[in-house]
Amino acid sequence: MHRFSNHAYCLYVALVVAAVAPRTVAQPITGSGTSNKVPKFTGPTTLGDSVITERNGRIGIGTTNPQTFLDVVGGAFFRGASTTTMFFANNGGTGDVVDFRSGNVPRFFITNSGNVGLGTVTPSATLDVNGNVAIGGQPVIDASGQWVGRPPAARNPLQIALLRWYEANQTGISYPAGTGPNGIAFDGENLWVSNSGSGNVTKLRANDGADLGFFPVATSPRGVAFDGANVWVVNGGSNSVTKLRARDGVVQSAFAVGSSPDGIAFDGANVWVTNSGSNTVTKLRARDGANLGTFATGTAPVAVAFDGTAVWVVNRASGTVTKLRASDGMNQGTFAVENFPYAIAFDGANVWVVNAIAETVTKLRASDGQNLGSFPVGDFPLGVAFDGANIWVTNNVGNSVTKLRASDGLNLGTFSAGLLPGHIAFDGANMWVTNGDGDTVTKL
Repeated sequence: MHRFSNHAYCLYVALVVAAVAPRTVAQPITGSGTSNKVPKFTGPTTLGDSVITERNGRIGIGTTNPQTFLDVVGGAFFRGASTTTMFFANNGGTGDVVDFRSGNVPRFFITNSGNVGLGTVTPSATLDVNGNVAIGGQPVIDASGQWVGRPPAARNPLQIALLRWYEANQTGISYPAGTGPNGIAFDGENLWVSNSGSGNVTKLRANDGADLGFFPVATSPRGVAFDGANVWVVNGGSNSVTKLRARDGVVQSAFAVGSSPDGIAFDGANVWVTNSGSNTVTKLRARDGANLGTFATGTAPVAVAFDGTAVWVVNRASGTVTKLRASDGMNQGTFAVENFPYAIAFDGANVWVVNAIAETVTKLRASDGQNLGSFPVGDFPLGVAFDGANIWVTNNVGNSVTKLRASDGLNLGTFSAGLLPGHIAFDGANMWVTNGDGDTVTKL
């Protein structure tokens, strides 16, 4: 028998041991789960339920009965990297919407057509708000759509054009103006009164009636309008309008219009001037006074108002009002009122026309000019203004002002003014009336 040496034997044993070294055996995965639950590892070799459910092709997180492709019950946090765009979108189907809720109540709703609703699931405009609106914590629109304030440190040109501010109250006090006060306008802080007998305008502080100065314009100033930064004064005897900086009354320029201009209105971008001697209105760009056209009206146009899309012109000698599209001056109709119409105001839905000889005010629906009725006021009415809820009419011979509820024309009272009240303006809290005899303005 062949014998191994000790060294050889040791080598042989080492080779055999190396050849039969044991291999690692995989451990079995154990655990149990719930039907439709997506499993997860609860340990190195153990499976259990996750919070995710898959049922009928729908994924639920925090729910075992998902109602749509992805249904999350509980809080969720979506965030993208600094260069990532995040999309929330439907697939473009006719019935698809994007709906954000709190308390299971729709709060922010986007229709497939692109309309956005806040507090409504049936938005009828690009942005439809069912509720009030505030800027910087200050309410500016109430739930009925009425302006109740103005944004802090800013003025909305359309709000100024429509004269929609606050509801009025009564105080009853008069302040001196110039000779023969005629037109009047509010600039957000002050009243500007044209003095037809002295060729200037008076600036009065609205909160206390303090006289802030007289500023020269031209001959026989009449209508006054504010464009958000400047005051425009119609010069009836000079066939022009003067543009004054509201902050300090500095004259910016004067611009020629038609014959015997009288009334003026601002449409958010332009001013419109009635030319009673040439049966036209002139459209001037407010920014620089550029003449954008002259448009035919009825006979002897004396007053003008803007309704958000159209300009309404009172034709004194025709007993009518003409509706012109503000964008291009296109005539959209002429509507009969009553005898000797003289002034006009817009209430957010309708225009109100004062008929001096008929001693009434006529209400026309702005959308189509339909006559919604005429309402009696006082003796020889000449001016009209809207306070957000009511219509106020000056009675020139009656030395008074009549207040009508805008919704139905109900007479809410007649209040004393000065002698021969003419035009009227609203400052967000009070009505201001120019008194042709006495050279004053009355604050109601």
